[in-house]
Amino acid sequence: MPTGTASVTAKGIRFKGLYYLCERAAVEHWFETARAKGSYKVDVSFDPRNMSAIYVREPDGSFDSCFLAEWQDKYVDMCLDEIRYLQESEKLLRRQNAAKEMATKADLSAAIDSVIAEAEEMARQTAVPKSKLARTKNIRENRRAEKERNRRDEAFSLGDDDVPQTAKPEPQEKPAAISPTLAMIQKQLEERLNEK
Repeated sequence: MPTGTASVTAKGIRFKGLYYLCERAAVEHWFETARAKGSYKVDVSFDPRNMSAIYVREPDGSFDSCFLAEWQDKYVDMCLDEIRYLQESEKLLRRQNAAKEMATKADLSAAIDSVIAEAEEMARQTAVPKSKLARTKNIRENRRAEKERNRRDEAFSLGDDDVPQTAKPEPQEKPAAISPTLAMIQKQLEERLNEK
């Protein structure tokens, strides 16, 4: 049987790009040791016509059988040449897909940047005062003006309808800077006053 050198790693015994497991390695904690101290080499023998199993050689001449790990089942009962061909075709496919994957990642990144830029632009266009002071600056004057308008609008008048009513008072001047909502409310109130 041909011989070779395998590496004991945290994932298993690695030989020719394949991973193998064996009972002795599990009992003696080979994989934990490799994880803690780093990988190390062991001598193996193998049958190139069927790579489903390899044999770890001991100094006294005995062998321990190691079998393919479960996640390597696609290589069961394959010869070494078939495995090499399959591994090379997978590498080629990964290289070909790398360009597509990079393009997809670039497209995704551009789409994310576009959404972020649009959201930032919308946030800039929103005319909301930044501080609490700016939002509540004219609240007392606005309340006073609204109460005055409500008093005029909701006042009761007793008497005959033919008696001329007193002249309507002049509307007060608008504050220099009011919010769009207050401006809309003020406009509606002025329209009600003009209708009466």
